[in-house]
Amino acid sequence: MFKTATAKGGSKYETANRGEEERREEGSEVRAQAARQCVRQLRLHPVLGVHWLGLVDSLEQLSRLAQLESLIPTEAAVGEQKGRVTESDGTLWDQAAHEDAIRILVEEAKVNVCLRMMIEFKEWQFAVRGPTAQEARLKDAARAMDVDEVNLLRKCNLFEESLGLLLLRGFMHVETLQLTDCVLLLEHVAMILSLAHERVGEYKETLKSQESVVIYYFTALMKHSEALNNSEVLAKTKELRVVHLVVRHMLQRKDDYALDFLGVAVEGFAKLAENEDFLPQWKEFFATKEEMEDFLKLQGMLEDILKRYPDKKAEMRPLSDLLKKVKKAAT
Repeated sequence: MFKTATAKGGSKYETANRGEEERREEGSEVRAQAARQCVRQLRLHPVLGVHWLGLVDSLEQLSRLAQLESLIPTEAAVGEQKGRVTESDGTLWDQAAHEDAIRILVEEAKVNVCLRMMIEFKEWQFAVRGPTAQEARLKDAARAMDVDEVNLLRKCNLFEESLGLLLLRGFMHVETLQLTDCVLLLEHVAMILSLAHERVGEYKETLKSQESVVIYYFTALMKHSEALNNSEVLAKTKELRVVHLVVRHMLQRKDDYALDFLGVAVEGFAKLAENEDFLPQWKEFFATKEEMEDFLKLQGMLEDILKRYPDKKAEMRPLSDLLKKVKKAAT
């Protein structure tokens, strides 16, 4: 009787497990279908045009799906599925985590489209100087389209934040970067950091605006560079003086940023410092001794990070070694 009871209990348990797994799969299919519909709407349109406004709705929905998926726990049952990778990060296709929105963005070849959409928006935003001119342009656009000015501003913010988040989550995966125009991405990073420096205080910056998010893009590129066209990435990084631009940006805003965010940039420099192709030519990434001296100011940030996270000492050792080399060369 005991064995029979156990078998029945086990059968009920297995049935419940199958039911739960089916519900998870159905939920994933619904999210994937919604994501694919949104992704297929993504294309280049003139900023603030009628089609562009409709595009913002698709981006917002897609971004919310990506955020929702990031909150779904990686359950053991998911990891046990055939082909799933649990011991490492895996890829967008075999990892245990749920990232259907980003996977579909890659499968539909929309990553470069998204990058160009962001570039066009920021070029439009930077086309006029100062908040007064920005407000005047927004009022003119709202009047011409017969829409509410406040709602139009909200659309602009939603566009930048939603699209920026999608790109950020995508660039965390090397396979996304392998299908991305990395030269164009570096040019975007350089443009944002250069104009942010020239126009500091003219625009409202948040942790979701590109003035902050491009630091994540930089770190993703440095982390995965050796799995990309490494020589091209390093050459463009050197040509655009991206190391100096990131350092200057972080130093200029270090009092406004939390230590964990500063740590994103520091991690990027640590990944660059361990790049085998970077090491023989590291001096070429500093145009002047002044740039070297600015780079040395990262030492304080690094020490603060290691105080809070002592377990990162080994990960940060390449940067510590590079700082010593730069210090010697700068004196």
